[in-house]
Amino acid sequence: MDTVTSRCRKVRCPGQYITIKQFSKEKFYPTDKLKSNSSYGLVVDYLTRFYLGATPEKAFSISLKGALLEGKLNPDNNQDPYTFAKAQCKRLNPEVADQDTINAAFNLVQFDSVYRTGIAKPIWLSDVIGQTYDFYIESPFPKPSDFVTENVIKLLKRSLTFFKGSRNIITELNFDLTAFTQVIAKGDGDLIADNTLWDLKCYSQRLSPVWALQVLVYYILGMHSSADYYHKIKYIGIFNPCSNIAYRLAVKNISNKVKYKVSNQVIGYHMLSNNYDDWLLTYGTDEEILKSNVQANAYHNTGFDPKNYKDGIYDISFDDYITFVNSDYLQTNR
Repeated sequence: MDTVTSRCRKVRCPGQYITIKQFSKEKFYPTDKLKSNSSYGLVVDYLTRFYLGATPEKAFSISLKGALLEGKLNPDNNQDPYTFAKAQCKRLNPEVADQDTINAAFNLVQFDSVYRTGIAKPIWLSDVIGQTYDFYIESPFPKPSDFVTENVIKLLKRSLTFFKGSRNIITELNFDLTAFTQVIAKGDGDLIADNTLWDLKCYSQRLSPVWALQVLVYYILGMHSSADYYHKIKYIGIFNPCSNIAYRLAVKNISNKVKYKVSNQVIGYHMLSNNYDDWLLTYGTDEEILKSNVQANAYHNTGFDPKNYKDGIYDISFDDYITFVNSDYLQTNR
């Protein structure tokens, strides 16, 4: 079973469902591009929700779930991960994003991958990056540099400025369990402002068709949930603070045919009607879609070895990570 993000990444030609050209585009000042990576994105995303009114526990709910799962998967840790994560939540300053807040946020998001993949974060991470420190101490990971901290603050400021003045901001989005399938079992939308479901993407690259598909999937999951705010959505949108550009698309301009096909082929709903207008009529999981997804999820050994990379942050695939988890290096250095 996949998360919304991992499922959308596996879809071949996501542009067959929704294209970038369908979105309107609006640039905001300043127009200079800021650098980012996956950790930046999570920190900016969650802190944006926090400063827009979400509690620390709600803003960093995925991180806390990951810490809780980490404790169950890796019970030999020196300190309970969930207790540690809760302590980081208390360090978040509700008045201003200071250095301590940024440090705590980075500590928290390290647990996200545990929740999303179901694989415990290895306590031998220090061996990989060539540093020696306990995994769970006050600052278990190297503190972000001044450059990183400054960049995060700039990205956060852009996000908060973008949503300033919006009404009816909802930062705690919940999908009903019945909205999920055996194909997509996890997912969390970012926030709703006015009548738009927004997804924050902190990347230096241009708008990706995968992102467009992802926010459409969130919308459809919402329409299968009981919360009233999902049924008032008129637009889906993506805001990228790195480029300071917002993309938005009216839901009415997305055909029922597309909603039907995404519901079945991407989310995996068993459709009760062949009529595209009946895209909301579903029951359970389509077994054929599930079977094809299971086959697509088969693990492939990539030969990935972190020793071949210099110090820094790199994007690796899920297969790369599983390859390393199952490597001889790990088995002999636990």
